[in-house]
Order: sequence, then structure tokens, then C-alpha cells
Amino acid sequence: AGFKFRLLTPCLAARQEVRERASARAFAMASASEHCSDDEELQYEYDDAVNEVAELESELKAVELETQQLKIRLQSSAARSMRSGHVPGAPGMLPPAAAAAAEGRRVAELATLLEWVALHVDLSSTDAFNVGFEVPIAGRVVHLRRVAQWHMRSAPGGRLRMSVPVEHQESIAQLLAYVKGNGCKVEIEVARRFAAVWDLVPGELATAPPPSLLPGEAATPQPEPSVLLAHRGSTQGILVATWPTRAALKAFNKAAASQANLPKVGDRVEVQYEGTWFCGVLCSVDAEGKASVKCDADPEGVFTMALLYHVRRASAETAPSAAALGPQEAQQRPQAEAEEE
Repeated sequence: AGFKFRLLTPCLAARQEVRERASARAFAMASASEHCSDDEELQYEYDDAVNEVAELESELKAVELETQQLKIRLQSSAARSMRSGHVPGAPGMLPPAAAAAAEGRRVAELATLLEWVALHVDLSSTDAFNVGFEVPIAGRVVHLRRVAQWHMRSAPGGRLRMSVPVEHQESIAQLLAYVKGNGCKVEIEVARRFAAVWDLVPGELATAPPPSLLPGEAATPQPEPSVLLAHRGSTQGILVATWPTRAALKAFNKAAASQANLPKVGDRVEVQYEGTWFCGVLCSVDAEGKASVKCDADPEGVFTMALLYHVRRASAETAPSAAALGPQEAQQRPQAEAEEE
């Protein structure tokens, strides 16, 4: 209870300030009406009071939004600690009752998030593109490869997007459509099935603006609130944030392509896949900066696709030993990452 009280205090204080200042303005207007019959002055006082109330309401909404974000982050942090079987500052496993209560809170948080997303997401238009980034949020890292993206223009700020792995696009779209049709309410069994597959990881995502056109100016990362749904059985994830966008990825790839000593088609290269570098030959690079690499470990007709910044020239030490990876490791890669001609 103390935890919730501390979070809600800024909102209560802001509401109280609105009431007090509105009351004071009303009293001032009443006093002015008794001593001044000038309609123009009274109208000026009234307009001033209306503008001030509008400003205070805007400040109140901002405080409420910030409070909600803090509440989600703190509750998620506590839930993650309980799921790990430890209470901060007190080693040992949680009793079964406490673990069940923690899981119940986790399911409830996911249900609340699904209701909020369903309220704002626009499923009528889908944009699919390759991202090719590792995204770290609050200690969790997921791989965003090819995603389907929906806008959330009615959400605060109007710039949020929901990016979903194309492998889960259909199931997530069906779930959100069902929740929308149910009055943006999530039934407990639906929330439990969703929680069995996804973990809620709220936090901040640091994204850099497009490279400056002015020489000598560096792009500074800008942390923004974001929500990650990490898949419990893989490195995939669903991201609710202002990034990625096609424009941001295009600017990044253009900046990367302008760097010196980039590999050319036909060069011996190393391509990064889930933190491991595989040796091969660069076969092609498309206009969006996506490279096709024939890895030494792959059979004929199989190519690894990756953004160019995941490809580097093969060093003299690693090039001769490329075949040592063996075909068995290559066969363990997901089919989504290999394309057969």
C-alpha cells in the first residue's frame, strides 16, 4: 500500500494544486465583480483563468503519464526479482504462496498492457521490413530481424509503433483484434496463455537521431520509455517504442556504407549471427544495405542474410580455418535466417 501511495502522491498533489488555484481565481473574479463594473476587464480576467486551468490540466496529464510509467517499471522489476526466486536483500527461494502471488501480478500486468495496446494499435495497415538489430532493454536482449509493424498514433505522443516478429504476426494480430472486439478487456485465461509465452520488460531504449549533416557533430543517443515483450523460448521479442522506422534504418545504413574499408562483393568476410562470427564470401549487397553471404559451413544454395554492418572483412588468422565450423552447426540455424536459391 505504501508503494502505491508514493506513486500516486504526484498526481494527488497536482490535482490539489488545480483545485486551489482554480478556487483562488474564482474568488478573485468574484471580488473583481463587486468592485469593478468594466465588462472588458472581467472578460480579460475570465480568459486568463480559463487559460491557466488549461495549462494546469495539461501539467496534470503529464504527471499522470509519468506516474503510470514509473508504476509499470517498478512493478515489473519486482516481478522479475520474484520470478528469479529471490527477494531483493533476502536470499532464498520464495514460498509457493508468494511465488503464486507474484505470477498472478505478472499475468495482471500483461493483461493491462494488452488492453492498452489493443486500445491504441491500428491493425488496418501493416508495414513489414528487415531490422537486423540486437535490442537491449532492462537487462534483456532480443534480436529484431524481419518485423511487422503497426502504428499507435492515438497513444500519448502519437509516435509509438508496435514491432512484431513476422513469425508471430498472425497470432498477435488475432489476439489484439479479439481484445478490441471484447471492449479492450482481456479475460484471465487469455492473459495466462499469453504470459506463458511472453515476459513484460519495461525500460528505456537509447536511439540515436539520424547522423548530422554538419561535420564534427556526433549523434547523441536519446533514451526513451519503451516496452519489450521478450519471448520466453527464443531471442525474439515484441517492441513498443518510437523505433525502429524505415527512415532511421536507412539513415544508419547510409552512414555505415560511407565508412572506409567496407568489404566488396567477392571478398572473404565474416558475418555475425547471434553473437558468433561465421566465415564465408560476400555474394551481394542490395540497395537497403542487406548483404548475402555464402558461409563456408553452409551447403550449396544456402545463404545467410544480414545487414552490412554485421559483415566485416575476414582476417588472415580466421580465413583459413573457416571450414572448421562444420556443416552440423550451420544446420542448427533457424530457417528464417537462411535463404535457399
